[in-house]
Amino acid sequence: MNSLIIDLQKDIFENKDDIETILSKALVISDELELKEFNNWINLELNGYKDNFDKLPKYRLLECELRADFMGQLGLDIVKASKVPITDLPGDITEKLMEVPVYHSILELIHICESGEDTVHFNLEVKVENLLKSYMPSALRFYRVCPIFKLETIVSHVRNEILKWCSELKKHDIYGESYYFTPKERENAKSINYNIIFNNPSIHIGDNNINITYKQDILSNLNQIKNILNENEIDGEKVLEINNQIVIIEDELEKENPNIDIMENAANYMKNFITQIITGAIANLLLKYVDSIIQILLSI
Repeated sequence: MNSLIIDLQKDIFENKDDIETILSKALVISDELELKEFNNWINLELNGYKDNFDKLPKYRLLECELRADFMGQLGLDIVKASKVPITDLPGDITEKLMEVPVYHSILELIHICESGEDTVHFNLEVKVENLLKSYMPSALRFYRVCPIFKLETIVSHVRNEILKWCSELKKHDIYGESYYFTPKERENAKSINYNIIFNNPSIHIGDNNINITYKQDILSNLNQIKNILNENEIDGEKVLEINNQIVIIEDELEKENPNIDIMENAANYMKNFITQIITGAIANLLLKYVDSIIQILLSI
């Protein structure tokens, strides 16, 4: 029996075709059955997710290791240390940066997997890297290191999704015999639910999405301001006015999508208030941390 579905399964089991060809064949079948959602997924795998971040599936989020190259002095010599694991950042920052969304097309992934390398490096966004360098000034660059086998699991997952799809079609008596789908087969195909789990990756900088790294840095500056207020004899009303603005910023940081404008307004109000009301070394110290918060918010 000549069957589009059985032939595709056979090609997968026998490794007769590469995954790109298998996806192309599946796309023809899916298009013939008018399965729009499955069509979209296949096209994303073939073309990559760079213009469709919100549709990235969970199986394309990989846990990698955060590393850096350093330059330091050993005696009279300048020494470079490469691929040093980073472990002394705040835990939630390290954990978040270790998760890498893989947007490459399936063909690009295959080329990387066949490169003969054991690992692949993923760069960080410039803003994130610059922030990390403020923690570790001697670092030359930061990046994530991922074993090649983790990329291979993405390719395997896609292959298995096509296999499961074929099995699901067969369960509903959809075979495409003589390379043709009957009206009933087309109707049955539309009643099947396909469970491709999409996930909106969380490392974004810009718009009103604030990266967890920046949250940590802003909170650190706010804590410094509170410490200065607690450790010095400052009029209670002045302390209350500054604390009110701190609470506004902290409340925004607790939200899933903090409003940058609200936090900027609170920080600028704090700066103007300190400049006009408080004088001397304490004012300069407070302004140092307020200015740092403003610069972080302006960079987002």
